[in-house]
Amino acid sequence: SGLSCSESVGSLALSLDWNERGGACESSSQVAVSMSDGSVCLVEVLPTGDLKMQRSWVAHELEAWIVGWDCHNRHLLYSGADDGILKGWDTRIGGDNPIFQDKRSHEAGVTCLQSHREVEHCLVTGSYDENVRIYDTRQMRRPVATCHVGGGVWRVKWNSADPRLLAVARMHNKFGVLVYDHSTGSFDDEQLCDIQGTHSSLGYGIDWQYPSAAARATGVSRRGGSHVLATASFYDSLVQVWNYRSKSIII
Repeated sequence: SGLSCSESVGSLALSLDWNERGGACESSSQVAVSMSDGSVCLVEVLPTGDLKMQRSWVAHELEAWIVGWDCHNRHLLYSGADDGILKGWDTRIGGDNPIFQDKRSHEAGVTCLQSHREVEHCLVTGSYDENVRIYDTRQMRRPVATCHVGGGVWRVKWNSADPRLLAVARMHNKFGVLVYDHSTGSFDDEQLCDIQGTHSSLGYGIDWQYPSAAARATGVSRRGGSHVLATASFYDSLVQVWNYRSKSIII
C-alpha cells in the first residue's frame, strides 16, 4: 500500500517514526513522516494494511530532516529541519502553532533526534554543526548538555539496555558511542568510543540490536545488556555489525 504525503511535486519523505516505541503509546497504527518541503504528516495504518492520511501541516520553511514521537507522551511530537529549528507539536491541537521552538541552540540544520525510551523527559538531537545536545523536555528553552563529536551528526540512537550509551553516526567522522550520565547531566569525554571499521564513506546509519520481547519481559536485557550495533555508510553501501564491548566487527 502506498500514500502521497505531500502535494508538492518532487517532495521526498525524509524520515518516519512509528508511535509504538514507548510504553505510553496505545497502538502502532500511526506514523509521523517528515518531508523535504518542510511539512510533517500523520498517517494511520489501517487493519487492512492500507494507509490513510490523518493530517499534514507546514512545520518548517526548509527540509524537515527528522520527526519523532515522545516515548512517554503519545500526543507529543518533535521535528527538526534545515532551518536549524527544533519544534514540538501536540497532535491534539493540530499543526497551526508549535508548543515550543528552539531557534538559538543549533548553529546549523537539525538532522536527527530521539526520545529516550528508558529515561522520561530526555531528548537528544544531532546537527550539521557537529554537536549532540541533550534536552529536558520539561524545559525546552535550551539544552542541558552539549557534546562536540565532529563530522556532522546524521543519526543518534539510545541503547535501551544501558541508558547511558548513545550511538552516533558522524558523517565525515564515521561513528562513535558516547556515555551520558543522567544523574549529573554531563557527557563522560574519557569514555568516548570511536568506531571506524572499513567504512570509506559518510557515516549515515547506526543502531543498537533491540532486545527481544522475552528478554524485555524477564529483565534479561537490563541485566546483560545488548552491546551489538550496526553501522552503515553512504557511497560505499557498506553495513557492518559490531560488538561494542570488544570493539570488534562481527559481520
